[in-house]
Amino acid sequence: MLKNKIFLSIFIPLMIVCLCLDFWYMYYAMFLKNNIALVTAYIDDATYSEEEKYFLNVEYFSNENENGIENFGVRFDYYTDVSIPEQQEDGSFGEKYIYSSGVQFKNGYSYNLGLNTNGISYFYGKYTMKNCKFYNSDSSNISFSATNSLKDMNHWVYDIDGQLCLIEEKGNVKEGMSLWAKTGTCYNTDYLIKDLYDVAKSLPDGESVVLLDLSKFFNVYLYNGKEFDKSTPCTAENLVFVQCYINKTSDGLVSAKQSMFGCYMGDSEWSLYSDEQHGDFWKVKSDYYLKLNEFTIDIEEGKYYLKLQSSVIDYLKNYKNIELYVNLDLDNIYLGEVKLNILGFSKNCFADLEVAEIILKSSEKRNFYVYEDYNFIEHENITIRRLEVANA
Repeated sequence: MLKNKIFLSIFIPLMIVCLCLDFWYMYYAMFLKNNIALVTAYIDDATYSEEEKYFLNVEYFSNENENGIENFGVRFDYYTDVSIPEQQEDGSFGEKYIYSSGVQFKNGYSYNLGLNTNGISYFYGKYTMKNCKFYNSDSSNISFSATNSLKDMNHWVYDIDGQLCLIEEKGNVKEGMSLWAKTGTCYNTDYLIKDLYDVAKSLPDGESVVLLDLSKFFNVYLYNGKEFDKSTPCTAENLVFVQCYINKTSDGLVSAKQSMFGCYMGDSEWSLYSDEQHGDFWKVKSDYYLKLNEFTIDIEEGKYYLKLQSSVIDYLKNYKNIELYVNLDLDNIYLGEVKLNILGFSKNCFADLEVAEIILKSSEKRNFYVYEDYNFIEHENITIRRLEVANA
């Protein structure tokens, strides 16, 4: 009898434990297994728009060609409500109203890096945009100064394959402790735009649609018909990939009309060049008119030749796309009060700089000697002679 009691006292608890484990496994398989799987949000072009619209849009004029100014801008396209358009006979849906908020920087991305802190219990590194202009635009695609700017926004309504969602910036994320204070980073829109600037700089010229992992910046919550359920997905398991439209060019911005906002710093009539015509925005070459005082006098066997000063050459070499123009009146070249008879250009007079045009004037007939072929020289009363040696 004693043995039976001992057996039962051991067996019954073991059986209870096993039954509990079986019930837990059944519950996990039926209810929990799918719920703790990795959740990934792929945010593509807007479902409820006939045009191809993306949540994130970037433009970057890098001005590598030095024919304008560097300019960088970002625009967010999003819905303004949670209504679902009626399904059409062909299975497609009607359009939802899309609104836009954007920011444009004078040059590249400009920011201040500081702290979001109460000075006691938390310290979060925070980016803040500066030297920028905020815009809104409606369905007419006309941009205007923002009434609700990106600096005041932290969430947007969009969709994932037709299912409405709330895209919300994470903001302050704890990454450590310093004594009693929380430390970390503020993953806000200002920081996101810095990363977008770096991405745009790395791309080749042209239009690109790139898939970006923006998990550190955003949480995405699905709309359940009544509200956005912020219990799903769990922040720790939320992966957010966003298709981002980027238009990058090595040219610089020269007209407000080129920007996706149709403005530059709020001015829709802005133009870098006063002679802009017919949408031909860029001057591929920058014109530079050389003055006589930018030349030096080379004296060879008592004869005078002109050569561009080395300091001027060094200065002009900093510009990739520049054309030189020279206009000289040979009758009026003096050294102090002494009138000089200039015979020509010294060897390698302009170094490797590109000369577009040389105009030479003289009231009497004369020869003018050069080492290089300048087929574009315009001359009055002057015969161009090619030199092989310095004293020819």
